[in-house]
Amino acid sequence: MKNVILSIGLGVCFSTFLFGQEQQPSAPPPANPAPAPAPAPVPQPQPQPAPRSQGTPIITRNSRLGDLVRPPSFQRDPDLEPNPTELRVFMIQKYAQPLYRKPTDKEMQKISPQPALYSQYTEFLKRANTGVFRFAPNKNCDTDTKVLVASEECLLYTMPGAGNSYSFRTGTYRLQRLSDVTFADGMFETLGILSHGVITDLGRLPIDNATLNSDGMAYLVRLQPSTDSASALALDEQLRKGIRENGYIYGRAAKVEPDHTYALRSIAYRGKVMRSVQGAAYNELDFDRRRDVILAFRVVAMEPDGSVTVVWTQLQNVESPKLKIEHPETNSK
Repeated sequence: MKNVILSIGLGVCFSTFLFGQEQQPSAPPPANPAPAPAPAPVPQPQPQPAPRSQGTPIITRNSRLGDLVRPPSFQRDPDLEPNPTELRVFMIQKYAQPLYRKPTDKEMQKISPQPALYSQYTEFLKRANTGVFRFAPNKNCDTDTKVLVASEECLLYTMPGAGNSYSFRTGTYRLQRLSDVTFADGMFETLGILSHGVITDLGRLPIDNATLNSDGMAYLVRLQPSTDSASALALDEQLRKGIRENGYIYGRAAKVEPDHTYALRSIAYRGKVMRSVQGAAYNELDFDRRRDVILAFRVVAMEPDGSVTVVWTQLQNVESPKLKIEHPETNSK
């Protein structure tokens, strides 16, 4: 019975297929049928070389041994080659500029003078071109690089100059060689590069009374800046030994005394002091404000940690002259 049903089913499906075929009239066969064309050859896929990114080495191998027969060669895109000027600017911005940055607010808070001093000198600080700041004790933390000296004291004062070198010309802490005054070993010193810093102790003259006409100021006011290397070196040697006039000593350093007022003439000459970072040369003085200034400052506090606080007033600020040195200092970091 099952076989009969299966045969009937197959017969119905097959008849339906034939019936569908019969509905389409077929064309009469040609009298002389043309031979069927030979099938076109199927194109075989050709191996494609792998895409090579810029800078991929082109390697030639020995077909028999499979060893490299020459070193890799690189195809370079001239448009991707670094521009020398742009590379130099990048190196200076990355490695040099941090040496001349301003202290951050956090760094300034760590070295801020005692609040009572601001109250004590409120009226004085209302004057133009006055200020108050604190010298940190010198711990030999002033370096030429961004790498800090890893001591506890140096990690406390991380600004350029480590808090013990100050520039009145820029109104902030600076590297020692760009400062007007450095505090070290109980002395005020003038160590700026391509500069003449002349300092003298005016005794207990009140800072409020300091003017260009005060006793001890005459030599600083009439001092003529140098115009050439020979005269600059001669003056520097005189200042190193100390110049005595009318009971005052003018030199490159003065002993720090409490409640004493000091007068300073700082002539920061314009010129060139070439340095380099990562092979990029630059003029360090481009990062400084080169001026000729006369100031008076007074020691108002000497703290137990060795720091010293001063209040100051600027008495003169004029353009400094250019000074060309035959052999400017060059330093590679």
